[in-house]
Amino acid sequence: MIRTRRADVSISVIRLRRYIDDNGNSNVERRAFTQSIGSLNGLDLIAPGSYLAIYDAINDIARAFQSANDLGPQPKTKEVNSLVGRLNQYDRILMEGARLMGMEDTFNNNNFLPLCFLVPDPAERTAAAKIAMRSAGNTGSHGKADAWLAYQETKIKERLGVDELNIL
Repeated sequence: MIRTRRADVSISVIRLRRYIDDNGNSNVERRAFTQSIGSLNGLDLIAPGSYLAIYDAINDIARAFQSANDLGPQPKTKEVNSLVGRLNQYDRILMEGARLMGMEDTFNNNNFLPLCFLVPDPAERTAAAKIAMRSAGNTGSHGKADAWLAYQETKIKERLGVDELNIL
């Protein structure tokens, strides 16, 4: 999600239709389709590369200041222009830092239920359910998280009118 910059979380849902064919045999028709169940916004806030880029840029500015101090009495135009270009990145770096800090509220105000549908592993889903529960103001044990997630899945199935949910 972070790499693709897509915040939507989608799952595969299956709708079953039972019917009796012309020969009197009972059959089941399966229709599968992809459904978005929500999104997780502000993911740049937790992307390691976001802060590393700022950290590297700040270090480059510090090195540029040092290099500017080390210039001789008659520096070459090319050296000066190079340092000026590096030092001019200061405002861009401040804006990027402010943008990331502004994402805190966006990230913290997420409904973290979609987090439970990113991976099929039951242990990871339970851990995600605990996070989603905590963000919704609930706390509980491993068993309570499993029960909460099962209830949420039932609500999603009812809302979408489907019989099965599968993680993509």
